Amino acid sequence: MVPFFLVVVAAGFLGSYIVVRSVTTSFDERFENQLAEASRVAADGLVRREQRHLETLRGVLFTEGLQRAVRDGDRGAVRAIVLPVAANDGIEFIEVLDAAGRPVLALSSGPEGLRSFEDGAISRADWSIVRDVLNGVQDELGDRHATISDGPTGMALYTAAPVVYLGEVVGVVLVGSPLPSLLPELKGASLSDLTYFDIDGEAIATTFSSPSAADWSALHLTNPSPGTRRSVRVSRRDYELLLTTLTLRDDPAGFAAVALPADFVSLAQGATAERLALLMAGGALAMLGTGWVVSRSLTDPLARLVKATYAVREGDLTSRSYVRRADEIGDLAVSFDHMAEALQQTHLGTLEALVSAIDARDAYTRGHSVRVGHLARMIGEAADDKASLANLD
Repeated sequence: MVPFFLVVVAAGFLGSYIVVRSVTTSFDERFENQLAEASRVAADGLVRREQRHLETLRGVLFTEGLQRAVRDGDRGAVRAIVLPVAANDGIEFIEVLDAAGRPVLALSSGPEGLRSFEDGAISRADWSIVRDVLNGVQDELGDRHATISDGPTGMALYTAAPVVYLGEVVGVVLVGSPLPSLLPELKGASLSDLTYFDIDGEAIATTFSSPSAADWSALHLTNPSPGTRRSVRVSRRDYELLLTTLTLRDDPAGFAAVALPADFVSLAQGATAERLALLMAGGALAMLGTGWVVSRSLTDPLARLVKATYAVREGDLTSRSYVRRADEIGDLAVSFDHMAEALQQTHLGTLEALVSAIDARDAYTRGHSVRVGHLARMIGEAADDKASLANLD
């Protein structure tokens, strides 16, 4: 059993090591793939939000009467046109500017829906996205412009389009989605925490819960580049970050980092290793139990056969193994029993011949050996009966 046990233990350890290594590699690959997929989903979510902005812009710009109302600065008419479209599209911020970049109408979402607000701003003509629209700047994608920057509602995704009347740019329609509400939406789609970085690698907004000043410092990136993976510790928990470039209208608008808990792999590996250990332990016990049963089925009949051989060697020719098996051990035991029986018969025959020779030598002693044998048998039977009575008393 000892060699068998050592082989089982060695095989168990070797098998567990190989399987755990394979599973660990598989989990690492799955983790990498999940990070990459979360990054792709986050980037696609940003593109979809920009497309929603463009749909809202088209809905507003193609409404009859908007261009004239903007040129005339008719706040009431502009509100009557813009409010239903923005509310129907679920837009969080929309602003209509005149040709000088001054707000004609500004609507922001609140507990009661879209409402007008005054932010104290004068002209937004110096804001790059507004300036490009007012100046008629176009590219291969058209005259719409998009950016992620600090604006009327803070850091947000803004999309702007010109209001054209009789071939002249008379204003701008600006649609925005604040990052504090946009990032949680992207987080739900990508199933990972998200952090937005500007082009210089400075963390601007994140979905991490209540990050401290130290956490913001830890999130800072040096020489950011897409595909970069790094480890960070935020809110006393370790995360793995994967960086991807955010593009708006084919121009880089910063970076987004998707983050997954680092213990995603370690916990899964630990659980897998524990299950494998239990499985291998159970398998080892089952193999050892099977080996013990098999070994006992071999050693028990052999022990009985050895005991019978010792008895025959000591002169007890009546000893038998009585092992009956349909294998080589059974054949050996049957052969031994037959041999012992033959030896017994030969021994008895020899004794009978010797007795006959003694009795035939002298008529005086004829029958003496037989009578002695009968008396010995009677004495033995009487002794057995006496012993039986003593046991009963």
